[in-house]
Amino acid sequence: MRKILLLSAALALCAPFIAGARAEQSFSGRLSATVEWFDTPEGDQAVPAYLYGFLNVRDLGGYSGLKFRGYGRLADDLQNEVDRDSRLYYAYIEKEKLLEKLDLRLGRQFVSTAAGAGIIDGVDLTSRGLGPVTLKAFGGVRVSQKDEYEAGDKSYGASAKLALHDDGDLSVAYFQEWESSDLSKELAGVDGRYDFSDSFELFAAAQYNLLLMQPSHFFAEADYHPSQRHSLRARYLYDIPVFRSTSIYSVFAVSEYREAGLEYECRMGEGYLAVARYTNEMYEDYSDANVYEAGAEKLRTGVWSGYLLGTFRDDEDGQSLKGIKLRYAYLVNRYFEPGFGVNYDVLERRIEEKDETLSRRYWVFAKSELTDSFSLEANFERADSALYDEYYLGRVRLNYRF
Repeated sequence: MRKILLLSAALALCAPFIAGARAEQSFSGRLSATVEWFDTPEGDQAVPAYLYGFLNVRDLGGYSGLKFRGYGRLADDLQNEVDRDSRLYYAYIEKEKLLEKLDLRLGRQFVSTAAGAGIIDGVDLTSRGLGPVTLKAFGGVRVSQKDEYEAGDKSYGASAKLALHDDGDLSVAYFQEWESSDLSKELAGVDGRYDFSDSFELFAAAQYNLLLMQPSHFFAEADYHPSQRHSLRARYLYDIPVFRSTSIYSVFAVSEYREAGLEYECRMGEGYLAVARYTNEMYEDYSDANVYEAGAEKLRTGVWSGYLLGTFRDDEDGQSLKGIKLRYAYLVNRYFEPGFGVNYDVLERRIEEKDETLSRRYWVFAKSELTDSFSLEANFERADSALYDEYYLGRVRLNYRF
């Protein structure tokens, strides 16, 4: 009911400003029916089924420039072994130039600034055309996909972005969250990008926790590409979790994580790419790890694509691994593209219902473009996990585009 009220209010708000601007309404979107099956840690088999829907409407109601975008899913486990909830990821209307220099979004939406991000049921206003400055403000009821919020929880934020000619931009932002009458998060952020020349670009972003008066996030990346064939990237990451002040976790000490990396790419033509990467993972409570990766990748320019990479993880805590990453796909015709992949002794983390750490994974897959509107995908994999000794997962997906 709340979504209907939001949409109705949005239409009512926009109509006076767009009256008379008639256009032909158009639809596009996608429906995907998916069935999975896998074993649970207790040895039972779960069979969750999903119906994903994406809808994009242009010139909604015949009003030029008025758009609607929506994405959600219906879900249930046919065996009642795991919880799979139906979700509405976003559903909002959008009107550019609602006023001369003002854009509007209203409804469930993802909002993001250098200070913070989240999903809200609310409004986002963006003012453009103020010279080189773009202003943005948003606010609404915070949405959690895990339903861990009270009805009174709200999020607010604002940002100002300054365009630096055609060479870059600089943004400052403010973000806060409330749980009932308690301020649970208050963050400030800044990010910026600048092209010093056609061959060198720098990006940096920083976030500061105003409640604890300490930095909570910093990321910087330098990209040097002296020619179309060679590129070199260096990056640094600092991150410490930000818990809400009302959370029990906020009273415990948390560990920071730092990471520094270097990556080189060489484009050899015909879609071939040579890559080499180095990452230094720095932990507070564990020994640091050095991760090396090198190999080649073939982009799809003909009938096949894939990659082959060797990896070496040097970890003094006993998690040293020497492994490979391999993926191969062959396009027989539009109706049949099979392939397979192997990650052998490669540490992976998958953040799903539970945090799984994987070191070995094998999978086969196939794709088929049945018609211009229908496509079919199938995937089957086996993995070794810290949560499972052996883990099997199958997935079949039927897509319909319109």
